[in-house]
Amino acid sequence: MPDPPKKLTQPRMKGLLQRQIMFNVGTAITLGVITGVLFRLFICDVRKKKFEDYYREFDPEDDITKMLKMGADFQSCPDFR
Repeated sequence: MPDPPKKLTQPRMKGLLQRQIMFNVGTAITLGVITGVLFRLFICDVRKKKFEDYYREFDPEDDITKMLKMGADFQSCPDFR
């Protein structure tokens, strides 16, 4: 005699929307944190280091003399002529 057909389980419909929303919120928060950390590591810290290197070697007097040699006109700063 053949086995009786197996009963299919009913899908869980109660709370489906709430579970999906909580999953999406958790995913969004996780991806937001990961993106923020990666942005800080690969963009902000690199930019900060470049600024530090530039201003460590920057000489304002030398920069002004280069601009004066190129013909810059400092009308508001007569001391540099």
